[in-house]
Parts: sequence; structure tokens; C-alpha cells
Amino acid sequence: SGEVSSPAPGPAWAVGTEQRLVARLAKENPDKAVFSLGDPPPFCLNMSVTRVSDLARLLSQLLAGEKPGLVEVPERIAVPAREALRRMLEVVG
Repeated sequence: SGEVSSPAPGPAWAVGTEQRLVARLAKENPDKAVFSLGDPPPFCLNMSVTRVSDLARLLSQLLAGEKPGLVEVPERIAVPAREALRRMLEVVG
């Protein structure tokens, strides 16, 4: 299915996502030439500023029944977005 968890055989992978994930995949797969489709590779600033304390605060709010940062989108967008998130989370275990 093209997922990294069960990739097609071959000597190289072209990955279209954030540069740190590309770097991690390259490190975890030294027998492959792993490279980014972006030039320069995309960088997610938000991934750099999230701290453990931010996650702790968010989890506390969720456990209290709050919905911080809730974003609502039409179902036609939500369905494929949910599937993409499910697949990403499946890869990281």
C-alpha cells in the first residue's frame, strides 16, 4: 500500500513530508537511499516549539472534558484526513 511500515522493495525511497521524519527514516533504513521530495525539505516550526509541558497541559484539559483547539471541518474533508492521521499514527506505533 506504499506505507513506510511495509514499503515496496527497492534501493531508494522518496518521501514527501517534514525533514526530520525523512532523516529518521534514513537513519532507520541505512540500506536505502532516503530523500525528501521537497527542495529544500519542508520544516515544521510547530514541531520544534511543542514541549512536554504543552502536552501535559493538553492531556489535563482533555481528561477534564475540555476540547482545546477544537477544529471542525466538513465530513468530506474529515474522512480522508482521519485516515491519513490513522496511517501516520500506525507507522509510529
